[in-house]
Amino acid sequence: MRKKGAVIPLACLVLMASALAPGSAAPTVGRIVEYSIPSPGVPEGIAAGSDGAMWFSERYTDEVGRISRRGKFKIYSLHSITNMSADITAGPDGALWFTFPNNTSPFDSGKIGRITTGGDVTFFQIPGTTDPEAITAGPDGNLWFTDNVAAAVGRVTTRGAITEFPIPGPSGSYPYKIAAGPDGALWFTDFNGGRIGRLTTTGKASFFSVPFGDGRPDAITAGPDGAVWFTLDDTGRIGRITTDGTIREYPLAQPPGDYVFLAGIAVGPDGALWFTYEDYTSQTSNIGRITTSGKVSLFLTPTVNSSPQGITSDRSRSRMWFAEAAARKIGRISTG
Repeated sequence: MRKKGAVIPLACLVLMASALAPGSAAPTVGRIVEYSIPSPGVPEGIAAGSDGAMWFSERYTDEVGRISRRGKFKIYSLHSITNMSADITAGPDGALWFTFPNNTSPFDSGKIGRITTGGDVTFFQIPGTTDPEAITAGPDGNLWFTDNVAAAVGRVTTRGAITEFPIPGPSGSYPYKIAAGPDGALWFTDFNGGRIGRLTTTGKASFFSVPFGDGRPDAITAGPDGAVWFTLDDTGRIGRITTDGTIREYPLAQPPGDYVFLAGIAVGPDGALWFTYEDYTSQTSNIGRITTSGKVSLFLTPTVNSSPQGITSDRSRSRMWFAEAAARKIGRISTG
């Protein structure tokens, strides 16, 4: 999670703002409900579990959380002193897998964690000096993660065997978020390098430069249209890249803002892309929706400056769930 300064106010292609309290009358699309988490943690990643609940990672606490679709929480201790889980995803084995960055020493290593839906926790140490960030289920039955300190993308089997693939490129490359692509490869963002990376399951990497000035690619997901979609901090844009590397941009503000934070993006049950968006000049937090043709809608979160982070579908036909770091809440939004 990163913080930036102020931004230019939004002038969106389409703006639909909804700051409604739970229970208020509202149109179906864009209605938001928030739930305060019963722990001091900072929620960041979020994933739909095999048990029908939503699971979320927490920075700055030794915990992973679970929230039922009706808003009931259960918090699980990870029994560690490093106090940080950064991202979480559903694994092919029915468990939740999460990254556990090192935050005790620059010469230490991070871990990959696994938690069953019953709360049993296992850790797998990553060799060397490492700092894992994002994690996703791969097309090969393994879990894949980014390692920004080692400038690598890693693979972990469901039995815990770990292999890392160094990412070629300039000094300062920073593999950040990662997703399984529509082509059987892994796609990831190089936040500092201004690139979108593609990695085959055998470890062959290729890169595509983002042609949007100093925009920093952040979140990434496979789209419903056979392309890969990603967010760009600083320039306030949503990007789309085809599997052959053709990139197109969709600005969210005119002119694009220099201090906007787009932390998450995921496909919704309505066939659109949903993303989290924070504007530091107007001090508003939003959940955004963009169709595959580029039509944008924004919905204000009820809590001001909530700092929305990860977002995901709950596998139903009508809702997305998201983590709000500054507000320490989990939110859900109706998609139709």
